[in-house]
Amino acid sequence: PEDIEKLQKEFYALLEKDNSSITIEYRYKCKNGTYAWIELTAVNCINDTTINGILLNYHDISDRKQAENDLRKSEEKFRATFRTSPDAINLNRAEDGLYIDINDGFTKIMGYSREDIIGKSSLEFNIWNDSKDREKLVSGLKKNGLVENLEVKFISKDGQIKTGLMSARILSIENENTILSITRDITEKKQIEDQLKRNEERYRKYFEEDLSGSYISTPEGQLIACNKEYLKIFGFKNTQEALKTPISKIFETFGERAVFLQTIAKEKKIINKESKFQKLDGAIISVVENASGVFNENGELKEIRGFILDLTEQRRLESQIQQSQKMESIGTLAGGIAHDFNNILFPIVGHTEILLEDVSENSPFRDSLNEIYTGSLRA
Repeated sequence: PEDIEKLQKEFYALLEKDNSSITIEYRYKCKNGTYAWIELTAVNCINDTTINGILLNYHDISDRKQAENDLRKSEEKFRATFRTSPDAINLNRAEDGLYIDINDGFTKIMGYSREDIIGKSSLEFNIWNDSKDREKLVSGLKKNGLVENLEVKFISKDGQIKTGLMSARILSIENENTILSITRDITEKKQIEDQLKRNEERYRKYFEEDLSGSYISTPEGQLIACNKEYLKIFGFKNTQEALKTPISKIFETFGERAVFLQTIAKEKKIINKESKFQKLDGAIISVVENASGVFNENGELKEIRGFILDLTEQRRLESQIQQSQKMESIGTLAGGIAHDFNNILFPIVGHTEILLEDVSENSPFRDSLNEIYTGSLRA
């Protein structure tokens, strides 16, 4: 109905002026019930003796109108995306880098308003923390027409260093080369990644330099990681050799391994457990171990993390000390016995000497007394 009213109004105006013309677009209902867009051009030739009427020219512009409608919708979507995206989006003139437009995301991340920056270059604001990043962007755009996932550092209005993941391409807008840039703020993400790297490095250093044999394994006995002390304790040449050797092989018996797993599953950890393990060459060693289990949300044991101290040398020295102490005790006992025995022999020797002085050389007791005296001195 609104198209009919518009047509009538235009035709009335056409009829009022001789030789006037109009061009109007309107919708026309087709036989099948659909609507087609028509471009009508009309010329007032009523006073023309040859034509004596209105000259009409109809042109179906449905395809063009559909294209225009699609383009408008696309522009509306782009405009909505441009304005509401949390990422920084900006349009710059390729020729000199002047800002043509920015979105709210740019303002939120960088701190500059549209009034601050439109019509000016990024160089005027010293936005690039490293000029080489800008050179990479320009070089990539010149070479390929686009740059993807370029990690760069920017300086915001308040002086903060921001890390951005930037993608850009060259577009032709109104016959002018324009750079469309989209930058995601990954500053917090990078800070978290850097902190994780520092923590991992700290843990790795602690793990490697630990004086105990540190290891991580699966419940099935597959070694996942170990440090140098672990290799030394069990006689492995390198980490690869240790990773290929099942944990069960360091236990003296399979039963001991089973008890170990049962304790971990039940108690979640083992503290200061002294055990006998077996080195790669078969030698038996004494160790003390602390271990804990890592469980999933269903309570299933997924990993075992342990720390082993080799007590073999300590136990050997303790055994030697114990043996030495036993020998010392025996010596002390023997000395005491000898002392007591000497106390008994002392009067025997003394009285024998007196008797030898009193009896004559021809006394039948002299030989017996000499034997007693000599035997006492030997004792």
